Amino acid sequence: MLYKISCHDNDLYFFDEGEFKRCPECNELLDKWNEDLSNTKISKRLKADISCSYDGVTVVSSRFKDVCEANELTGLNFYQLNNDYYWILPDSVIRFDSGRKGLIFEEKCSECNNYESVVGASPVVLLESSIRKGNFAKTDLEFASNDEKHPLIICDEKAYSVLSKSDLKGLLITKIEQTFN
Repeated sequence: MLYKISCHDNDLYFFDEGEFKRCPECNELLDKWNEDLSNTKISKRLKADISCSYDGVTVVSSRFKDVCEANELTGLNFYQLNNDYYWILPDSVIRFDSGRKGLIFEEKCSECNNYESVVGASPVVLLESSIRKGNFAKTDLEFASNDEKHPLIICDEKAYSVLSKSDLKGLLITKIEQTFN
């Protein structure tokens, strides 16, 4: 059984100021997940242990990280921000069914070949039945528009069991009902 992890927004932006690699034609971020975000300052105390910026970066508290480490959950990279916060991204990739009905790719850029928007992530339809390594994976497709695009974060049964009992604020976990097209 697989589950989708999600959360609410935290009123933060990571890519609105600073120098980031962007397409000269469409202004799309070209290497979003390899940009150095360590200088991003979180000047307020976040109310949730997991939340998402307006530009698709999932931010977690040190409490979230501690729960994962104490329960030996693997496959989730924690990148230090400031204070007690990290941004996360799984290292394992799980394939989303890009050919399924209802998935829409909008405005492909002729320069960078990225789409302005990818919509229709619900219901989640995966082409694989398990996560290859660790307890977490990210979809090979990123959903939303412009800078907000981000992969879905998927977890296995063990991570679901641990996280759902952990009382982490802001965590939303939903069972993936339709998988493996």
